Amino acid sequence: MRRIGIIIFVSGFVFFIKSTQAFSQVPSKVKAGEVEKTFKEEKKIKPSIYKKSPPVEIKKPEKTLEIPEGKKILVKDFKFEGNTILKTNYLKRIVQPYKNKELSFKDLQEICNKIEEEYRKRGYFLI
Repeated sequence: MRRIGIIIFVSGFVFFIKSTQAFSQVPSKVKAGEVEKTFKEEKKIKPSIYKKSPPVEIKKPEKTLEIPEGKKILVKDFKFEGNTILKTNYLKRIVQPYKNKELSFKDLQEICNKIEEEYRKRGYFLI
């Protein structure tokens, strides 16, 4: 039994020594600083993929459609769906003064224009 223990110990020791040799790092032939120089040279040679474009200013159309006052309806609340740029709470603050009021189509169009203006301020435009 003692002989088996010695054999296992010796074979484990040999395995340990051989595995450290197998996984040991080979000295590099590259001199210090050469890799950094290579990256700097590549950076100088390659043009930037992303070019800065001039800022785009989106202006509100000058012509607006003249809408007659017409009939009014009672608007109790506004519901927003699918908005990702402007949060619902922010949009609700814009329309808050118009809730629970009788509004004409012209009033509703003005509300839409206010919301569009907020999107334009952030660089978006609506069609």
